[in-house]
Amino acid sequence: MKKWIALAICCFIALCTFEAAAFPIENDSESIFSWGQKVNTNRSREDELDQAQEEMNWPLGPVGRFPLGDVNYSLAQSFTPQKKVLTRVELYIERNGTTTYPYVVAIRDDLFGEDLTRISVPSTQVEIENFSWVEFDFTDIKLTVNQTYWIVSYTANETENWYLWGLNLSDPYPCGEVAASIDDGKTWETNDTVDLCFRTYGRNEYNLEISLPRISFGVAVNFGNGEEFDLVNLTYEITIEGGLLGLINTTIGGDIGNIPSRLFIGFNIPVFGLGPISVSITVDDITIITNAFVIGFLVIQVGIPPT
Repeated sequence: MKKWIALAICCFIALCTFEAAAFPIENDSESIFSWGQKVNTNRSREDELDQAQEEMNWPLGPVGRFPLGDVNYSLAQSFTPQKKVLTRVELYIERNGTTTYPYVVAIRDDLFGEDLTRISVPSTQVEIENFSWVEFDFTDIKLTVNQTYWIVSYTANETENWYLWGLNLSDPYPCGEVAASIDDGKTWETNDTVDLCFRTYGRNEYNLEISLPRISFGVAVNFGNGEEFDLVNLTYEITIEGGLLGLINTTIGGDIGNIPSRLFIGFNIPVFGLGPISVSITVDDITIITNAFVIGFLVIQVGIPPT
């Protein structure tokens, strides 16, 4: 009998010191949000003005087949974001009366690189020979704060198809420069003494949802990505405290890994014991705390405080 008791104690201690196991699970967004306890770390979906240069003192920033020189111009303006997610841009532009092809805007981290996102607006959304702010609301993308990005604009290389992008010759935006191409982006000439008229909008919070089931074997936590882009370089820490004699106390952490758009990564921490526990979950600078009760291997969630 004593041998069986000693063996049970050894098993109990071993089970209480299990490390977390991380495993990727692919599913759609509806399944992500169906768990019993959940907190969305993106408390506001509203974007805000991030970077801008709004003053025009020179109207000739040609985009398209401009009559002067009869070449097809592409223009780009660099900017340095201070927000983690770029949601949309606005450009101060007008069009020629004969222009019928769409105006295209792309975001790149290199003038010669791939488009991170891209959208076009029909010519009818741009006023004829009258500058106005035009919105380009593309799919949100994740940016690196303080890194240089480019707003690249172009249109079809067709006769009498051209736009004008408002320009300022006094270099009012010190965090960027202008680039021009006359060969469809094969080569670019840059100028750091002028700036085009633009606005960028963004937000600092990702749409990351932390979900926990009502009942699970071990402490189960899911990190769900509700964005249209992958979430990378996110760090986490999970701390469990409580149970009889405090034997369930443990902390794990590290890099969550890549979470593809509309999917989630699941973590499971095996526990064994009896009694109430507190689970603290931190992702980057956001922390939530939930309470649960452990019965053997079974973990029953009590609830997450409202946010």
